[in-house]
Amino acid sequence: MLVATILVLALPVLFGRTVNKSLLVAGALAGAIALGVTLLVGMVVEATGGIDAAQAIVARRDALSTGYTTGHLHPLLEACLGATFPACLLILTSERVSERPEERRVNPRSLGWLFAVFTAGPILVTMYFVVALHMPGRRLGVPSLSMALAFLGTTGQRIVAVCYIITGVVAVLGAYMQLPRLLRELAIDHVLPRKLAAADAVSPRLAIVGAAAVLAAGLSSFLTTTQAGAMVFIFAALVIAAIGALAMSARGASILKESMDRQTRNAARASRLVFFLLFLVCMAGVVAIAVADLKWLVAGVVALAVPASILVFFRRGRVRIVARLTPTDITAGRSLPTRVHGVILIGALDRASLRAVAFARALRPTTLTALTVDYDPQATRALQRDWAAASLPVSLTVLGQPQGAAVSPIVDYIRAQRALHPADIVVVYIPRIVSTGLWRRFFLSHSTPQVIKDLRLECGVVIAEVPFQLVEDDADGEELE
Repeated sequence: MLVATILVLALPVLFGRTVNKSLLVAGALAGAIALGVTLLVGMVVEATGGIDAAQAIVARRDALSTGYTTGHLHPLLEACLGATFPACLLILTSERVSERPEERRVNPRSLGWLFAVFTAGPILVTMYFVVALHMPGRRLGVPSLSMALAFLGTTGQRIVAVCYIITGVVAVLGAYMQLPRLLRELAIDHVLPRKLAAADAVSPRLAIVGAAAVLAAGLSSFLTTTQAGAMVFIFAALVIAAIGALAMSARGASILKESMDRQTRNAARASRLVFFLLFLVCMAGVVAIAVADLKWLVAGVVALAVPASILVFFRRGRVRIVARLTPTDITAGRSLPTRVHGVILIGALDRASLRAVAFARALRPTTLTALTVDYDPQATRALQRDWAAASLPVSLTVLGQPQGAAVSPIVDYIRAQRALHPADIVVVYIPRIVSTGLWRRFFLSHSTPQVIKDLRLECGVVIAEVPFQLVEDDADGEELE
């Protein structure tokens, strides 16, 4: 059920739908209020006479019923690592670190206070009650749910559980919604390929979101406890922070080699030291996760290695293509073609075809021919009659249709033209109907015609699509072009 939920929650983002931010905030507040009420009631009970032994036994039994895992060797170490989860979450939700603090939308000092008051406080109180109630360590459930049973009863626990479910759903939706923005900002900061930084590079970013959803679903089936999932996320955040800190430290070292300004060198020396210490702290966290449970380390490595391998693969391929495109002789390939031959693909004499003929004539090629394939003799005869009646100054060439093929005659014709005139180029004009209305777009073809795919592989052939746009009817009931 968890795997299916992770995949389903990615669908709104993949289909270009956004969730209202007020709903996300309301869902986050539901879990925060539920946790706050649970801890507040627990502190009141503790302050007014201590936790009843019966209540402690109820909470402990509930915790054991949600799945206790043996082999709990490092409780203090795992507790300290788990306490870093909110800080790692800030890495995902915060703004670009390359922006100067005074230019950020949210002041870093405000973030620090929010973290200290609304995150560190509940963590400390939760850890206190875990010790006071003798709660088991590794569990399938959330500790505060068992505490809610002890402090608020069965009904209160169910209400808290529903609030947590709502918060979990909106948290996943929020993460999916933020991921495309995060990818774009990482590309702007040169961490990811620059192609992802383009505003119109929506499809590549959504593809990465889909891959992340599949990867998260796979890891959720492997990591059976909430603590394990949190540790994998902490591992990923620590590795990313360590790489960034090491890069900043290396940048400071390079400034020391190049700059002769005393103030700049002092700042670079301090930056190199601070970021190297931060790198050591992050690596200490990674080592601590490995010591606590090697399975968490393996899952974290997989979570980072899969997307990183895909990005490296595409980056290496792109570098090879760029290397092949680099000219070795800047004088080669600069001779102008002798002539330009125009070919207009015609299926019927409609407004889109007339627009393509007008555009092709305006470009004044050396020769211009309209081309159609005789796949329906009756339709072909009707097209010839309409063409003669229109008195268009362009000849209409009708190709036969051997063995029912509709594309290969056109490709063979273009190849024959290229064989007769190898020093010339052939421009193929293809009328395409587009529409701004949702209902009309439903009836239009959204795929690339096969003839375009085939002609792209021909040398000396230029494909020119002539769009004919259908927009909504105007006040007179006539469509605008």
